[in-house]
Amino acid sequence: MPLTDGVIALRPFVPDDADAVAHACADPDIPRWTFMADGLTPDQARDWIERAYEQLERGRAIRLAIVDARNGAFLGQVGIGHLDWDQLVGEVFYWIAAPARGRGIARRAARMVTDWAFETLELARIEITVDPGNQPSQRVAEAAGFTREGILRSYQVFKGGRMDAVMYSRLPTDP
Repeated sequence: MPLTDGVIALRPFVPDDADAVAHACADPDIPRWTFMADGLTPDQARDWIERAYEQLERGRAIRLAIVDARNGAFLGQVGIGHLDWDQLVGEVFYWIAAPARGRGIARRAARMVTDWAFETLELARIEITVDPGNQPSQRVAEAAGFTREGILRSYQVFKGGRMDAVMYSRLPTDP
């Protein structure tokens, strides 16, 4: 870390990212489609960043800030969670701040973290699960080389209810 393709860079979150995270999450689309809290404050974002370190230490997840490779501007988050070390499976997740959308940043970040996880973590399968109504995120998954497998009904608990999920996967042997 950091990982970069010259356009974006992926790096661990730092406490100074809290204001940018809270500002990005003021966009209603982020809490609508992700596990980020509605009305996230900078103090809550700092706590969220601290929990990211705890998840990493426990080997459960890695959350990374997506930043502009040229000027370091905060663009969003990408990561791998639900790490199952027995099955060598993880799940990629991402969100992009509203001003940075539509430029292929989520695709780049998802592809970059997936390639890193295959090589460094030696995962055998990486998944992306998306709410069936979130068409932009489904386009990101497909553009990042993931294969749509189908809809998993009542797949997970999500903000007080249960959510169906479109399952995408990528294997190390996929192009």
